[in-house]
Amino acid sequence: MANYSEPYVKFFLHRNSIVTYTDFERVAPETFSDPRIAAIIAELAGWPCREITNHKDVDHPLHKLGFIAELGMNRNDPGIGRIVGKILENQSEEGPFQLLIRIPERYGGTGRPAMSWILSDAPLLIYSTIRLNSGEITPEIRKGMDHIAGLVSDNGWRCTASPDLGGFRGPGRKNDPCPYATMWSLKMLSTTQKGEYHRAKEIGIKTLLELWSRREETRPYLFAMGTDFRKLKLPFVWYDILNVVDTLSRYEESHDAPGFLDMLKIIREKRTDDGYTPESMYLKSKLWDFGQKKIPSQFLTAVVQGIEKRVNISRR
Repeated sequence: MANYSEPYVKFFLHRNSIVTYTDFERVAPETFSDPRIAAIIAELAGWPCREITNHKDVDHPLHKLGFIAELGMNRNDPGIGRIVGKILENQSEEGPFQLLIRIPERYGGTGRPAMSWILSDAPLLIYSTIRLNSGEITPEIRKGMDHIAGLVSDNGWRCTASPDLGGFRGPGRKNDPCPYATMWSLKMLSTTQKGEYHRAKEIGIKTLLELWSRREETRPYLFAMGTDFRKLKLPFVWYDILNVVDTLSRYEESHDAPGFLDMLKIIREKRTDDGYTPESMYLKSKLWDFGQKKIPSQFLTAVVQGIEKRVNISRR
């Protein structure tokens, strides 16, 4: 096991039941007193904070929300309950929770900021909210999840948006699956019981695996699975190998699929004696140990360790 010293990494490992720390009562306060964590929670207290125009913007509050949810924070932690409450206050008529979104007119939007939702962000927001709400799926959350699950087609989730956004649709063929929306929708559904949403889960798993098997011949909505896709990168923001494998690892039925094993092997072959080193980074993440490409990252190594535990890597 890697030598973990960063409190937030220990927090992640303990809260996600990957490693148990007997001194967690010390680790938790150290995590919340970390200026980087404190700044995120303070910013999210003003949810929805600011408009989203680019779903690859790691600095946007939506992805910061996803990051603290991934760490394992919940409503009993300082400031988290307030954030969850603000998210629940902004529910659309259809069900998904709303963000402040601005879509340019050339993409079918109005060009003005408005509270709404699109399938690039709605399932990530619900997934994060469930985790921050200590895993509890309230009636409001269930309504949003039901709506998104109901949007699944026979080849995954397509590019879809709230009716009030007019004709918005991403740069792809209408009947193609959106890999990004499919990945986040499947990760959202992983928070539910095994027997729930069976058809949607089955289609989502099949779609992600088929996208991998057909990666040389198709790239729906411009999402390719080539060199950049294979680079190890955190936090979970974009459609890349680590995010896809993390999503699929949450479903036992995918663990023996050839495509899943192919991707997992690609990841595990990158390990050194000191752990995993990021191969790509977001410039706005440079304050974190995963925001560089020179030395192993404790958090990246811990995330892969979590994936390995889910798939019971010791039996392989």
